[in-house]
Amino acid sequence: MKKILTTLFITVCLTFKLVAQESPKSKVVLFRTFSIWGGIIGYDVFADTTKISRFKPQTFKVLEIDAKPIRISAKTEVERHLDIDFKPNHIYFIRGKVGIGLLIGRPQFETLTVNEFKSLVARKKYLRRQLRESGYKSVDDLIKPHEVLNFTSL
Repeated sequence: MKKILTTLFITVCLTFKLVAQESPKSKVVLFRTFSIWGGIIGYDVFADTTKISRFKPQTFKVLEIDAKPIRISAKTEVERHLDIDFKPNHIYFIRGKVGIGLLIGRPQFETLTVNEFKSLVARKKYLRRQLRESGYKSVDDLIKPHEVLNFTSL
């Protein structure tokens, strides 16, 4: 009887532990700076099929997403996308832009390295304000708990 109760107790504890574990996460910083070209155009941004934000000028979002391959996409006249294999505990910087289109602007994405993002934050007052409003004192505070994956823009 003791063996059965011990086995049952261990099984229940292991099941709770497995259920309680969260899937690994990646941090994504999505933002769009203001530009005269496309200043009034906004578009929805999706992670696979889930809407994550409405991108208009001076949009800034810090998201925790599952670490797996995901397609970040947007559509106005045409659909543009980035296919990124998100790694656990990595941080990604994705900048949205609007390119020249026939009737309205076309969405564009650009990935930035940490140094590129830091220099952009140093030049853009609204990015500094958005960082503070999101609870981060600086870019270093944002990236502190994460590894940083540096890759160039696509």
